[in-house]
Amino acid sequence: MRVVLGFLIAPLVPALVLGAFRHTVWPSAAGIGLALYSYPLALGFGVPAYLLYRRRGMRCLSHYLAGGALGSGLVSFAAVFLLERGEPGFSLLAGLRYSGFIAFLAATATGTFWLIAIRNAATGSELRSAV
Repeated sequence: MRVVLGFLIAPLVPALVLGAFRHTVWPSAAGIGLALYSYPLALGFGVPAYLLYRRRGMRCLSHYLAGGALGSGLVSFAAVFLLERGEPGFSLLAGLRYSGFIAFLAATATGTFWLIAIRNAATGSELRSAV
């Protein structure tokens, strides 16, 4: 049940973080769009990653943070590079900054998922090595 709850709550966290960065109480159009975008990504990438981690016994917070950040950062950088490469004003540095921010948002979601679904099931030694 905790895993289902994690997959329901965690995709909302990046939208809340984005709202905090924009200093707004009410969700913006970008935040709502991000929340709608996050659920398909959680199903497409998060569920297979969770199943792989579970099968390999990977329960540390660092595994989840690295997987979410690196996976989303690489995918978003590839998308920006392929879609915006020929556009006037394209900057590789701007693409890297954007991808870094997306990686940070994904890490907030994967960290939240870990807190909800994995942390309580981990043993004490796994918790000590997770931080």
